[in-house]
Amino acid sequence: MDSDIEESLRKRQRKHPFIGDSFSRKKFIDYVGELLQAYVDRREQVRLIKELYGNQIKELYHSLPYHMVEFVLDDSDSKVTVSLRYADLLSVLPTRIRVLAWPSKKSSTIGATLNRKENGIVGSHQIPARLSYAEDALQTMSLPEGV
Repeated sequence: MDSDIEESLRKRQRKHPFIGDSFSRKKFIDYVGELLQAYVDRREQVRLIKELYGNQIKELYHSLPYHMVEFVLDDSDSKVTVSLRYADLLSVLPTRIRVLAWPSKKSSTIGATLNRKENGIVGSHQIPARLSYAEDALQTMSLPEGV
């Protein structure tokens, strides 16, 4: 009978590793604390982006847990789209970054234009330039943080 109870407790602990002894509960509380801290850090970074660059940001999107953030910076020369993805919810640094720049409609000297006349389609599409140096910078440093 005791072995049945012990086996049941072991199965339960394998299913729910944070339930059981006080050490497991402490690990669970620490884990939740780390998740919350990372969430607060990412949320604060987005708030500071709005505060510092609000006049340049035309669009800003983020997921509820702030693990996906996208914003568009617009000035007279170009439109820059920044896309940040955080694969690990414990992370403050993004794991996947894309920074693309489109030339403004007024300035066609920046970037390339694609004409598709050979397919019977007449029109032009601006091709964005990938800003890999900006992607690398965002990979190694977090967005602005509060003081």
